[in-house]
Amino acid sequence: MSRANHRRLTWALLIVAGLVTLLLGAGWFLSVQKPAWVVELDEQSPALQRLAGDVENGLTTLITEPRVLDKPWSMVLRQDAAGAWLACRLKPWVEHQFADGAWPDAVRSVQCTIDNGSMSLSFLGPLGERGRVSSVTFTPHVDAAGRLWLKGLGFRAGLLPVPRSTVIAALTGASSSRDGPIAELSRVLSGDEAWSRPLVVSLADGRRVRVLSLTCEEGLLIVRCVTERSR
Repeated sequence: MSRANHRRLTWALLIVAGLVTLLLGAGWFLSVQKPAWVVELDEQSPALQRLAGDVENGLTTLITEPRVLDKPWSMVLRQDAAGAWLACRLKPWVEHQFADGAWPDAVRSVQCTIDNGSMSLSFLGPLGERGRVSSVTFTPHVDAAGRLWLKGLGFRAGLLPVPRSTVIAALTGASSSRDGPIAELSRVLSGDEAWSRPLVVSLADGRRVRVLSLTCEEGLLIVRCVTERSR
């Protein structure tokens, strides 16, 4: 190889190495950033705990009040109210519904934002070492059987897009049970499986409330339901 060609090859390799270093640095920088909508929350804050309690009490009132059977009705959940419940009540609810230990300690500080047509959940967890925020964006869809599907899934570590397989592997590794809610969530996040439990609440008076659809608007989640006799 001539000296001129050797110099050109050397410069080409240096440029490639520089670009790779730049891309790696940019990837690292994006991964340690957090989305603008993620804020520091004090999960023990009396105001946040009170708002989470108001959400539960308000939903209980709406679900149990007398209604014309088989006539659809709607309720609206604000983003801040949903965020308060996720931050303060989601983990206890999961462990009450399933078992202690069903919620992995590695997953914490869950928050949400709701946009037109989609919503995003963020958390500190398996992809969030050293305070790094991970998030998932999706469009919720309820099928005719009342099962919840997550459509249009996208994942990020900080602001960096992450392959779906990486997130699923991290969640699977964080779950202590192959049959627990986190393991099922990892299968739902694959996009090929719906949440196995229909979105139905059975009431003590023989009625049940079934979710028909979930619609995301700016800062709002609109839940369309129907109250009917249990079958």
